[in-house]
Amino acid sequence: MAHLLLHALLQQMDSAAATQGATHPESPYSAAGDDQDGCNCSKSMGMLRSLHIEGLPPTMTAAELSQLMAPYGCVQYAEAAPEAVKDEANGEYTRKLHCYVVFTDHLGACQAKRVLQPRSPEQAGAADALRVRFCKPQNVVPLCTPTFRAFVTAQWAQAAAAAKASPDYKKASCKVNALFVSKLHQHITTARLTSLFGKFGKMLACEVQYHSDGRSAGHGVVIYETIEDAEKALAGTNGYRLEGRTIEVTPLRLKKLPSKLEHLKNRIQRQPTSGDASGSEDGSGSLPVCSPKSMISTPPTPA
Repeated sequence: MAHLLLHALLQQMDSAAATQGATHPESPYSAAGDDQDGCNCSKSMGMLRSLHIEGLPPTMTAAELSQLMAPYGCVQYAEAAPEAVKDEANGEYTRKLHCYVVFTDHLGACQAKRVLQPRSPEQAGAADALRVRFCKPQNVVPLCTPTFRAFVTAQWAQAAAAAKASPDYKKASCKVNALFVSKLHQHITTARLTSLFGKFGKMLACEVQYHSDGRSAGHGVVIYETIEDAEKALAGTNGYRLEGRTIEVTPLRLKKLPSKLEHLKNRIQRQPTSGDASGSEDGSGSLPVCSPKSMISTPPTPA
């Protein structure tokens, strides 16, 4: 039944979802002053109606999840998928639950996200805080159904195409052929990082950084031959889930270049920005400049 429902969802991606005009009952979780019916999302974001929720009880079932989300809008599909996460302190594995909800329209998903997402850093840091976001392809864990993964991928592809067609669309640019990768799991090695980033182009270097006692520093550096390849890697890996963690990938600043890679400093290319004639990250003017390339704007797909 779930497979047939998701197949129907995929077919609906070919046409815009009609506005249902149904009112959403006030949620018991909502806070005073919330604009329950307003939505300031862009046209492209307005095509998204699936959420990824972390922090719910590990015993939560799909039926309970659907019932929990009902106050925000009509739920079309719900899935609860567990993931085994290794505890760095004792080496034991714990069960983490990933919940996914598909609403019949964007308004329901937007309202649930706005109400349930913590509103301050203090709330976000609480032990029982929820993490609610629009579901991306790289955030769909392996135990989810393949059809649901295909639905999310198709949905983001449509949103990306709509954003690109917008007159306000601005291409993101890496402007440098080197990337800084942070929030890595302690068990991620240079070989594992090379396996992930190597598919985007030829690399000059790829290193996970370690402390003097041999522990991983939780970050690494990747240097490509061209800015174009770095742009593709940035688009395809930032926000990617690796060993249960969502990694963060940003353009490299020279001050973060490890001393062991200092010999590659003159191989780092940077596209100069307006008013920056030096072409170097630190203003030294010693780095060569590469002509800008187009960034690939299609959404990332899981490995």
